[in-house]
Amino acid sequence: MQFPAGAPPPVKVYPVNPEEGITFILEGNLRVANPESGLSQARTRSYVFGQPSSRQDLVLSPHFRFIHVRFEPGTLYRLFRLP
Repeated sequence: MQFPAGAPPPVKVYPVNPEEGITFILEGNLRVANPESGLSQARTRSYVFGQPSSRQDLVLSPHFRFIHVRFEPGTLYRLFRLP
């Protein structure tokens, strides 16, 4: 997906939900902002995620592509013994 040059990409708001999986960022950058704490941090090119404990705003670069693999709740524990 690509956004016009000079225009900021939209922010995707993710509420707290029982979701876990693995994300692979193929192109672009991803930052996660926590509106409650005001903290923002860049994500690595691939990461494992579990159920968030607060709302997260995903801030994407103008041009991005990623693979987001979602698992059923409890799958990360069954596969990797991650709580």
